[in-house]
Amino acid sequence: MTTDGDAPQEPSEPEGTSEDPAAARPARTARWRVIALGGVVLVLLIVLAVLLVPRLAGDGPARSTAEPVAKPTPEPTAPDPIDRDTSTPLLEALPDQVDGYAVTAQEEVDPLDQDALETWQLTYTDAEDSVTLQLAQWEEAEEATEVFTDLTDGVDPVESGAVQVDGSDAGQYVVAETDDGARATWTNATVVLIVNGPDVETVTAFYLAYPL
Repeated sequence: MTTDGDAPQEPSEPEGTSEDPAAARPARTARWRVIALGGVVLVLLIVLAVLLVPRLAGDGPARSTAEPVAKPTPEPTAPDPIDRDTSTPLLEALPDQVDGYAVTAQEEVDPLDQDALETWQLTYTDAEDSVTLQLAQWEEAEEATEVFTDLTDGVDPVESGAVQVDGSDAGQYVVAETDDGARATWTNATVVLIVNGPDVETVTAFYLAYPL
């Protein structure tokens, strides 16, 4: 209610309803800080997820990149000797196996000389190759020596010398190269033997190991 002559008075604001701008500003700043901090934390979590997920996925069992190991190839072995004719003293004296070689074939062939009592050819085979042995027997050692001389005449020997049996000379031998390998020719009393093989080393080793 107003009285005449008095200036009208502004209505008074209720206590506690006025807002101080200076007091509201810190509150808004704090809220923005919380929001910004939350954003930073979210970005960090995303970055960590991007970095860690591939590593965690890679922790599983790794696939082997090693090439499969090939199984070793079995070593070749020499064949078993055949059942062969041993009806003569000469055939019976021949070994079935010599220095890893085994008899895989035997046949009677044309005589080395018209006076030869018997002439045979045997094939000896080992795990990798084979050699052929031709042999003949005469009644007298002199006849065998004459045939040996005819067979080796004009040959350029790689090696030659005397065949010894029990410390005594029992014959002669010659090792020479041929067009398709090598040959060792030797005598032992009344027998002449000829072995043909792939090289000098092979026929020499066979000749030295052969017991006849």
